[in-house]
Amino acid sequence: MKKSIPGILCLLAMPCSILIFVKVQALSGDLLALLAAVLFYIAVIVVCALVFNKPDPRNVPMEHPIIKDDEPKEGE
Repeated sequence: MKKSIPGILCLLAMPCSILIFVKVQALSGDLLALLAAVLFYIAVIVVCALVFNKPDPRNVPMEHPIIKDDEPKEGE
C-alpha cells in the first residue's frame, strides 16, 4: 500500500494544478497561471520523492559490531 501512495498523490495533484491554473488565470493571467500550476505539480513530485524515497530497512545489510570487513584477519 505504501508504494502506491506517491502515485495516488501525483494523480490527485493533476486536478489540483488545473484548479490552481483556473483560479490564478482569473486573477493574474495565463502565463502566471501556467507557471503556478506547473510549479505546484513539480513541488508535489519533489515532496513525494523526498518523503517516500527511503531505503527499505529489510534490505539494509547488517554489520557485526565486532567483526569488520576492512580489518585484516589473523594469520594474513
